[in-house]
Amino acid sequence: MRLLSMGLAFASLLTISTTAWADTFFDTVEQPGVQSTTMTLLNVGVATFDTLATGPQTFTTDFGTGGTIVGTFANVDVQAANLYGGANGVGNFASDYAGSFSLTFATPQTYVGMWISALNATNNLAFYSDGTLVYTFAPAQLLSFVANNPAYYGNPNANFHNQDRSEPFAFVNFTDLTGRFNQIVVSGYGYELDNIDVGTVVSTTSAAEVFNLPEPAPVGVLGVALIGLGFVRRLRQHPA
Repeated sequence: MRLLSMGLAFASLLTISTTAWADTFFDTVEQPGVQSTTMTLLNVGVATFDTLATGPQTFTTDFGTGGTIVGTFANVDVQAANLYGGANGVGNFASDYAGSFSLTFATPQTYVGMWISALNATNNLAFYSDGTLVYTFAPAQLLSFVANNPAYYGNPNANFHNQDRSEPFAFVNFTDLTGRFNQIVVSGYGYELDNIDVGTVVSTTSAAEVFNLPEPAPVGVLGVALIGLGFVRRLRQHPA
């Protein structure tokens, strides 16, 4: 797999290896402090966990979409807002403190967004389509992108402001451009998520910074359209 890293005025090439299958995902990170998506969506819904009791549990939600999008969270550990998680510093958030947890959709989806707080190097997201791995989001992808922007580090909410300065807090949008997924598995102790947004993408244009671009990606077009750094992450099936 090749990663093409480009700024607005320069480009460089680096490589990593993988054995996974995957679709092409278009990932963006919202501006520092933003804790919900700015993308244009239809049938938009959100899971906030605020009405649930705390502790490990399995539950089904329609994200407030009136049944248009339905998902089941299995073995999720719901925690009260603290310095590590809880959008806007209040309510509850989802964690994997009880072990890995999953979100399984009743129908395949192409978009999900989530506020990833206090990200650490053990945290991973795996996207599946009917049991087949189609994409993996490793913490290095986000950590490397925000490394030179201190505004992402530390809890941005007033009641926990600037606590946990060693870890980034960012809302990330994931859009599958070449397929669909119906399950997300969260693993790596200490993964904190909130404001899990769902919907149908109308436009990938938002106030977010692009850090994962579909292939091909002409430099001339991207230089006009994008803010920040971007890179191509396209995984291909290995020949049998």
